Amino acid sequence: MIDLMRNFLGYREYPKYAMISRYFINKQALGKEAERLLQAGMIREKEDFHYLSFEELREAVQTGRLDYRLIGERKDEHEFHARLDPPRAITSDGEILTGEYRRENLPAGAMMGLPVSSGVIEGRARVILTMEAADLEERDILVTSFTEPSWMPLFGQPIRVQGTEGYVEIL
Repeated sequence: MIDLMRNFLGYREYPKYAMISRYFINKQALGKEAERLLQAGMIREKEDFHYLSFEELREAVQTGRLDYRLIGERKDEHEFHARLDPPRAITSDGEILTGEYRRENLPAGAMMGLPVSSGVIEGRARVILTMEAADLEERDILVTSFTEPSWMPLFGQPIRVQGTEGYVEIL
């Protein structure tokens, strides 16, 4: 029964995967509108549309006007937040858990962390720091500081990893 639970526990994530996959399709459609705004000279980079709300993007497309300072302010804010370090763990109540890893007996070159999937797999370890830099292939092992639901389309099938005492050795 434990083996069955470990093998099929990932199915609880399927509704989130389906929802995030739909968001990805919508993002592609919005990217086409951003391409039109770029060609019209309203934005400087295609990715600038990410800094607008849906309503702001719709208004820009309909009126042909856009206050680019808003995008600049939001880019600055995004860069500020990107430099922050996320907490190691947050409970569903919002409590931030603190603690330290035991570092004794840690092999040289190892990254400390927590394996988040059950099972055992061998494959190429891919250290990914941002979703945009991801280039995962089947059987690759994702090593990152944290993920969030928007990363789900990258995963394809659930990746199962069993760490040893909470670390992954990078060879």
